[in-house]
Amino acid sequence: MENTVKEMYEKGIFVEKFRIITDSGKLKWIKSKFLPIKNEQDKIVRVVGIEQDITRDIENKMEIIKQKVKAENMAMRDYLTNLYNRRAFFQLAEERCKKAKCKGFNLVLVMADIDKFKNINDNYGHDIGDLVLKNFAQILKTSVRENDLVARFGGEEFIILLKDINLEDAYNRIEKLREMISETEIKVSDEKIKYTASFGISKVNCCDYKSLEEAIKIADKALYRAKENGRNRVEIIN
Repeated sequence: MENTVKEMYEKGIFVEKFRIITDSGKLKWIKSKFLPIKNEQDKIVRVVGIEQDITRDIENKMEIIKQKVKAENMAMRDYLTNLYNRRAFFQLAEERCKKAKCKGFNLVLVMADIDKFKNINDNYGHDIGDLVLKNFAQILKTSVRENDLVARFGGEEFIILLKDINLEDAYNRIEKLREMISETEIKVSDEKIKYTASFGISKVNCCDYKSLEEAIKIADKALYRAKENGRNRVEIIN
């Protein structure tokens, strides 16, 4: 109450917004204005109050914020797989790298690529190719931990950032993922489609200014080695 009176003296008005629940159970926003009436000695002798229903204004503002957040989220997502896109990955990965540097935990980067994806498109068509991409993305998404980061990097190539893990444990985790994918079947009409994927792993040195770019280059070399050694493999370059 003292703060209310003080503000009326200083500003000549006191404004407050609050919510109420009506008898029908609906939420209503109210804006109250309190105007002081002063005497000749500049003391407040009366207060005039005005109440205004601002529910529609608040709801409109909340809807604008909601749509803005939705648009920003869509801009960070790959349209086909609903994973993060390349731009979002770099934005989020840079933040993870800064936290890793401050708190002293490891980050491991994984490049993943569907083997002979062009053959899938050529033999079954791009619609089936899209199904394979969606299936692969879903497996990646459900296989990583909550604090890990997975994104579609471009085409049939995907990228994973594993938090607080060493290279050996990362290899074992990705090897299990590789096995899961190789055992996956996608049913299309009367036909079952199987596919495999190759993976390249590298450690992220968050103390280096270009740590992510370097880790991606190294993981990409490891991925290339996996392809050269017969595909459906996991390779590490430390």
